[in-house]
Amino acid sequence: GTKEYSSDQIAQKIDSLGIELYAQSTPDYARISLLTTPETFKPGLDLFSQALFHPVFPEKEMKNTRTDIIAQIQKVKDSSYDLTNQEFARDIYSKSPYKRPVLGYEETVSKLSPEELRSFHKRVFVPSNIILSVVGDFNSEEIKNLLESEFEKVLAAPAQKFSLIDEPAQEKEKSRIIPQEKLQTTFNLGRMGVKVTSPNYLSLKLVERILSSRLFFKYVYEEGMAYRMWTYMQPRLGSAPFTFEMGVSPENFNKARTGILSEVQTLLRSPLPEKDVQTAKANLISGFYLSQQTNTDQARTMAFYEMAGLGYLYGDTYPDLVKKVKTSEIASAAKKYLDPDKFTQVAVGKIEDKK
Repeated sequence: GTKEYSSDQIAQKIDSLGIELYAQSTPDYARISLLTTPETFKPGLDLFSQALFHPVFPEKEMKNTRTDIIAQIQKVKDSSYDLTNQEFARDIYSKSPYKRPVLGYEETVSKLSPEELRSFHKRVFVPSNIILSVVGDFNSEEIKNLLESEFEKVLAAPAQKFSLIDEPAQEKEKSRIIPQEKLQTTFNLGRMGVKVTSPNYLSLKLVERILSSRLFFKYVYEEGMAYRMWTYMQPRLGSAPFTFEMGVSPENFNKARTGILSEVQTLLRSPLPEKDVQTAKANLISGFYLSQQTNTDQARTMAFYEMAGLGYLYGDTYPDLVKKVKTSEIASAAKKYLDPDKFTQVAVGKIEDKK
């Protein structure tokens, strides 16, 4: 609830207006999203502003939310992929808060009080600390006046200062096995990559696309070995790991792990075929366009790039920037960041710890 509306009243207003209003936390930021028609934007903005600046955190709702979050935390242990990702982050990061799960820990969530949330909200959720983006069919001047009117109602406060930690790449191999009696073994394998503002970011993303294509084709289509074969490096404000995520039957674990390392070695030792480079660029660009199909997607991306310091309109230049990456820069990034002898591995399942 908020100072003006109870949670039930908010739900009723959202339903009667036919709008969407929701909040989400990510490893980099918390966001509140509003989706309306031009006609319902003004009353929707009122609810948006109330939720953003004037929540009240009543004890009853805190108790229900706390119970729900703790249930989600406990469910991670039952999901091999979620548990693998969580423990991989804990192992591959040594300094960054990225090593902590977004949901938090049961022992800390259970002790959070409404007073602590109010104090945190008062410090962090201030106009000077908020990135705002609006996408859709509207009159820019009218929208600007409405937003300024809403934000001017909130008391000014200094922006909360956050410092990003540049996570160094690990200098030695690290491996951990979490035994579980399951039909499938899941594992993450990788090494620390770069942040979204790094000069090497797009080069390493193209390495990601090349390896993703090769490994997915080999282990999903050709050999039918993998239940899941993902290769990725997430866009983050801080350093993100270059990750291979795979699910296989226990008897295929060592073969799959060795196969990934072998494919990385092949990429490092052999010239990159121009066909592979062009395919990777086309894949990366098409993936970006597909991720921007809705107004909500575009608004979220614009806000993220602005937060990163790249600017709201960075996405407009993204395809051209990808096209300009040189093959030599891709090869150089691969050699700099993908040393198979220094990978971190976390595996969950019934397996033998062999290399």
